[in-house]
Amino acid sequence: MRALKNNWLRAGITLLFLLGAFFVLKAIEKGDYKTTNVETIIFHYDSEDTSEGAFSDPSKWKEGPAPSNRPCGTGLNKPCQKTAASKEELDDMLEEKTNSEVLALVDSKRD
Repeated sequence: MRALKNNWLRAGITLLFLLGAFFVLKAIEKGDYKTTNVETIIFHYDSEDTSEGAFSDPSKWKEGPAPSNRPCGTGLNKPCQKTAASKEELDDMLEEKTNSEVLALVDSKRD
């Protein structure tokens, strides 16, 4: 009789453990994660300056569309377009970068 009680006790504990594990896994799967929708801003390199360090100068980057006389995607020598959440984020991305590092970061280039 004692062995029967022990078996039922073990079965009950195992069932409770499995049920608890199931609820934990379901809670993890559900993933009630809040995502924030961040608007991105398009910035364009608005200069012809190609001297070392010029590409990382935030004052040479303007918000808005590319000028029609300098379309993006037409070359490899100058940066053209970079997206960022804000002007401050763009400044942080460009800070202390060389021209070649900036060219590696940008979304598109031009001649």
